[in-house]
Amino acid sequence: SDDLAEGAGNLYYLDSRSRAAISLVDSTTRGGVASYDSSTGVISVNADHSVLDATDISDTTFTGQEGKVLAVNGAENGMELIDVSHLAFASANRITINGDGTTQTFALGFDTTQVAAMVFVGGVVQDPTTHYSIDSTAGTITFTDPIPTGSQAVVISHMLGAVPYLETASVTFDKFSADIKAYVQQSAVTATNGGTPVDTFSGTAYRSAKYIIQVDNGAGEYETREALVVHDGTTAYITEYALVYTGAALLGDATVAMNGNDVQLFYTSNGGNVTVKVISTYIDV
Repeated sequence: SDDLAEGAGNLYYLDSRSRAAISLVDSTTRGGVASYDSSTGVISVNADHSVLDATDISDTTFTGQEGKVLAVNGAENGMELIDVSHLAFASANRITINGDGTTQTFALGFDTTQVAAMVFVGGVVQDPTTHYSIDSTAGTITFTDPIPTGSQAVVISHMLGAVPYLETASVTFDKFSADIKAYVQQSAVTATNGGTPVDTFSGTAYRSAKYIIQVDNGAGEYETREALVVHDGTTAYITEYALVYTGAALLGDATVAMNGNDVQLFYTSNGGNVTVKVISTYIDV
């Protein structure tokens, strides 16, 4: 009756009150899948976001699709189920496990870890720790729940092995292969009038070298030159050309000498200290 007053806890039914009591949380990663309008009470679902198009299966049955995985189709406009054997994994191990509804632990037959493996059950990727765990010592996988009879699990893992790496400063000119030519800009060197080594290369690895040499005396005068160097294992030889300088005279001179099996390029200043930069190209023996 309209004459019955509302109490503190007993309230009249109103559309606005019931709609206000409803809320919707879209917990999907991308969002925009579902929304709720409290003014109308309408819940909307965006089918374009919530449904995956599996192009080779019907909407009502997955018969004959055991062990397949979901992947983007060739047209890149939907999803499809494909046989795992069609996937390409370089140097990978793979095992198919048939479920019996009881067994939870299976031997893998290869070494792997939880990080290196991908696990599918019925074509659905499984979450490690939640759905399974891998004992890398025992070489087994244990599923949280038994695999249903008639379903298959597929475990794929890249082969484990040592990852090669290079230690700091472990690669030097004399360790390059015979087919590699080096093209290097050396760090700046301060050269004196007593002769200073500005580059060294292995005479065992390389027979000759070409240099572009740049010199700066710190007083606004600069010099550049090119030089060709060759050695016979005992003596090193040099010829210089294309000498260009901005001051009244050259700032110094370049020479070479053998130091054991190495060939050294020296620069000798005609006056005070100068800064020398070198770009070098080497040709193997």
